[in-house]
Amino acid sequence: MNITNGVLIFDIYGPIAHFRKYYTNSSSLSYAFPPRTVITGILAGLLGWERDSYYEIFSPKCCSVAVKLQSRLRKIFQTVNYLFVKNLSDLNGRSGHTQIPIELVVPALREKEIRYRIYFAHQEKEIMKELANILVNKKYYYPPYLGLSEFIASIELVATKGIAIKEIPPGETVELCTPVNTNLLEKDGVLFEVPNSQVILQYLKERMPLSFLPGRKPGGVADFIFEKNQHFIRAQLNSPAWKLKYLDAEETIVFMEGKNNNAK
Repeated sequence: MNITNGVLIFDIYGPIAHFRKYYTNSSSLSYAFPPRTVITGILAGLLGWERDSYYEIFSPKCCSVAVKLQSRLRKIFQTVNYLFVKNLSDLNGRSGHTQIPIELVVPALREKEIRYRIYFAHQEKEIMKELANILVNKKYYYPPYLGLSEFIASIELVATKGIAIKEIPPGETVELCTPVNTNLLEKDGVLFEVPNSQVILQYLKERMPLSFLPGRKPGGVADFIFEKNQHFIRAQLNSPAWKLKYLDAEETIVFMEGKNNNAK
């Protein structure tokens, strides 16, 4: 994993999101946080790259991505009234409509928005420089959105420079603020310890795509464990974690790319 060109950190946020689970059909279920494929798609949009043109350059062997839940969230179901379309002649609505249940990610009660923190590193220095310039000047080629184009999002730059990075070797116990790919865990690597009686830990598991191959073919999937209530995941890994110090923050993260997951 090459992060010699540093790490870019920014927040993406909005009032509502939907990150469709790839294995759902009639009812569209949503992930709680954006998969790696969604994050790289957002980055490609900011850079102005065309759809399906960036899979190789944003593949797991070229860049590293991590995401942190910055706000508490909940999920609700709504029914969306779609056109019933089987062929082009149905686009005028002549075949009527069909109602499709869709799961939406919304802020928890008393929260104002959904917010995620993105950590990004790329082996190509020029890509890091170009993306940093776009984030600093807020001049995006395509607007960012949270899963669906109707759910326009905002971006807030956190840090592009002055980030102290320390590698934590495998085997040490770490407190992760990001979801962890289960391929990176030691056997019985998650330590289910409650820091105190006031803390409620909720560990959830999501199965997500990692990347695409040319032709939009699946490039690998992985299982991720995350803590829903914004607490740490205490774990032992078989791969390095990374301690980041920036501004007033000190966090330990692990990137989403795993081992032996067939991601290209």
